[in-house]
Amino acid sequence: DLFVINKPKDQVVHPGAGNTRNTIVNGLAHKRLSQKTLPRYGLIHRLDKDTTGLLMIAKNLNCYLKLVKMLQDREIKRFYKALVIGSLVNSIKVKSYITRNKNNRTKMQVSTMGKEAISEFYPIETYSKWSLIKCKLETGRTHQIRVHMKFKGTSILGDKQYGKAKL
Repeated sequence: DLFVINKPKDQVVHPGAGNTRNTIVNGLAHKRLSQKTLPRYGLIHRLDKDTTGLLMIAKNLNCYLKLVKMLQDREIKRFYKALVIGSLVNSIKVKSYITRNKNNRTKMQVSTMGKEAISEFYPIETYSKWSLIKCKLETGRTHQIRVHMKFKGTSILGDKQYGKAKL
């Protein structure tokens, strides 16, 4: 009923501007013709190109509908680890709205309107210049962790789009 893929860094999930070939969706459409009949080819969620992690893909409509509902009802828990610039000593919860950046359509930003986004960040290891954190997503907006990190005045180490590339 379900594929679970351990997506590597730099693997694009869904075709888009600048990435029309060699995506996970392209592979599904080519190797599993039945995926074409499912909404979003069975994708339950997406991961950014630079993000590694588990990706859920339904093989049939019944599974797809159940998993989408579970995600909407926040029954599926999503956790990520990230190295961030700065010292995160205490856990923080960020609740905001995220919308597309009007000046740069490839970026998102915290706004007074848009879609609700809720993230929680927990320190695992903290040093003077960086922290290893656990990120819990209650919602799943485009670039959510990265946008919330920027909103809190920091960034994921090496994130060239939303933050500092170096310490």
